[in-house]
Amino acid sequence: MVNQGEALAKKLQTNTYTEEALEALIITESNALPSLLGVTVAYEPKAFKDDVHLYAPYFDKNQNKILQLGELYDYTDTSKTTTRWYTSLRNQNNAWTEPYYGQGAQALVSDYSIALKDVNGNFKGVVSLTISLAQFTDFIHGLSLGKTGYGFVASKAHNVLSHPINDYIGVANLKELQITETEKGLSEAYNDIINNTPQPNYQFESEARNQKTLLVVDKVKHANWTIGVLFYEDDLLGPVIGLKQKNILIALGASLLFLAVLVLFYNRDYLSRREIWYLSVMATCLLIFNICFVSFLEYSNKYIDIGKTSPPITSQTALNSIENDERYKAKNRGVQLKTIPTGIYIEQVDFENSYNVNIGGTV
Repeated sequence: MVNQGEALAKKLQTNTYTEEALEALIITESNALPSLLGVTVAYEPKAFKDDVHLYAPYFDKNQNKILQLGELYDYTDTSKTTTRWYTSLRNQNNAWTEPYYGQGAQALVSDYSIALKDVNGNFKGVVSLTISLAQFTDFIHGLSLGKTGYGFVASKAHNVLSHPINDYIGVANLKELQITETEKGLSEAYNDIINNTPQPNYQFESEARNQKTLLVVDKVKHANWTIGVLFYEDDLLGPVIGLKQKNILIALGASLLFLAVLVLFYNRDYLSRREIWYLSVMATCLLIFNICFVSFLEYSNKYIDIGKTSPPITSQTALNSIENDERYKAKNRGVQLKTIPTGIYIEQVDFENSYNVNIGGTV
């Protein structure tokens, strides 16, 4: 996307286009990348034509038409946050904008903008490539992160660009998430990201799920955005019941192999009393080992199987992650998925005493 924008800016600075040719070029460039919502080429007042005050054609894929942004609003107005995709480029060559509601796109968007210069190096306009945060979120949901694992993306100013809870997108800040986060390890990771000192990965014990959690953090090149991907141990290792069965089969296989070695070693018509005792003791120890190993798998906290193949849903984020994953799969199949509330989602249960209990959650 960045390379495409730079190439388009170079074309516009080295060639002269008519209105028709420029709009045709914008349509072609917009359709070249599926992730783009559209492309805008905007000029300074009367810079494109003397009789046109503001000329800024924008092709919107959703509407499949060219929109003239200069007729919708004054994109050169520095007092508005929604015009920073243009006004912030007067003092820099390129930049990613913070998320905002695009008047042309009629959606929450972010732009990668590149300044256009004349032959004397003076600012004359902007090339802007627009992505929809909804499409960007669909891409994150499409990643294979397990049943309840999820990804999130934050902008340079730590505004949320993608998250399983759609109400956060373009509205919430990581600081707000850090304050309300109940998982200590995740809260510390948010704090490091906010202070621009993130570690490549975080490992902590999930208090709600009682299992190891891995959070991988990285920066998105060029945009200086932060992307985080969270995995749970169950999702990485697979269903616990399947893991236990594999370990039992390995133990049984190793035991049979050991017995086969003993049979080959003592394969004689006559065995002394001492050799018979040796065989009896080793066979007994092998049997006791297998009994203890199977008992360990069955009763230890490490291998306890909660919910069998369905991991516990311990937060609104985990619930939304599962729902978004199903929506993404349905969208790819061309099916419209409808969510039907089936009861109360219990988030927290607090027993004050044997008579009183506080239950928190959402309907």
